[in-house]
Amino acid sequence: MNAIELLEKQHHAMHELLNSLKESPAGGERSEKFKKLQQALLVHMLLEEEIFYPTVMNHAPEAEPFVEGYEENAATRAFLGRCARVLEHDGFFQLRIGTLEEMLSHHVARERKSMFFSACEVFDSTELEVIGQTMESLIEQLVFASIANVKLDLASTARVLRAQRA
Repeated sequence: MNAIELLEKQHHAMHELLNSLKESPAGGERSEKFKKLQQALLVHMLLEEEIFYPTVMNHAPEAEPFVEGYEENAATRAFLGRCARVLEHDGFFQLRIGTLEEMLSHHVARERKSMFFSACEVFDSTELEVIGQTMESLIEQLVFASIANVKLDLASTARVLRAQRA
């Protein structure tokens, strides 16, 4: 699967998880659904930050959308923690999960408008397929090792700086 198709597939899955989560009552079911959403988002952001953003940014004429993507991901990670703290408070949780949904919608729209467009301009379909395979390989490693949470929280700013220097 090419890189853009993979990211879009993940966008769809996260949207479905968000919808399911918004309808869940406080308790174990909500906690489990939130953990699934959190894990999906963390893996998705890791793929973007470790593979997709730096690969495309190193060839694209404009780096700003990618730098903004890193920042949006950092804000999303922080906001996930805020959501987790109110899992048992219906009204407050619904407010925060709605805000998270807005943040993600904005991020996805930016990716589609500029980042995916840039990727298609600088890479052909075969190259996007190779990038996608690299991303799929990382997913397998993360799922097997269960390290997405730990790895994602380490040095996200360092990732941005490293990608900009490359």
